[in-house]
Amino acid sequence: MKKIFSISLFILLTSSLVIYGWGDKGHKTIAAFAMKYIPAEMKFSDSFKSAITEHAVDPDNRKKDDKTEGPKHFIDIDYYKEFTNGIVITSRDSLNKLYGESVVTKEGILPWATEETFSKLVNAFKEKNKDNVFLYASDLAHYVGDGHQPLHATVNYNGQLTSQKGVHSRYEIDMVDNYYT
Repeated sequence: MKKIFSISLFILLTSSLVIYGWGDKGHKTIAAFAMKYIPAEMKFSDSFKSAITEHAVDPDNRKKDDKTEGPKHFIDIDYYKEFTNGIVITSRDSLNKLYGESVVTKEGILPWATEETFSKLVNAFKEKNKDNVFLYASDLAHYVGDGHQPLHATVNYNGQLTSQKGVHSRYEIDMVDNYYT
């Protein structure tokens, strides 16, 4: 019984390291820097900017309950044979036609999730819907952060194909937590 508990605890702890993008600290740091460059004419209060920064981790937290959320955080671009020939198919519809929607989703949809979230943010501004501006700005901060994590763009995201298993969390969580002050 003790062994089963220990194994279960180990699996829970190690899986939680892989589930979260840059980790809370990394995502909040990226969002905080982005908030410094919000144009003054947008008139975001400091408390609103701080709230967006704090909620930039929300998409990671949603992964537990929303099965559609996970693929929004990465794209295994090197999965596609066209990529190895120097071609990047930017249309999700075109990729769906070539590979099937389930394959495209399995290999990650980060660029399109980012684009869709940006469109929703623009609409929220047009509608003057402060709650949705907050939601989509926080989500956009997250997805843009994930898009700048190099290991979120490769099939070998965790070093599993090159005998470097665990590199993902060491890079994006341990390194940030240990060396960023």
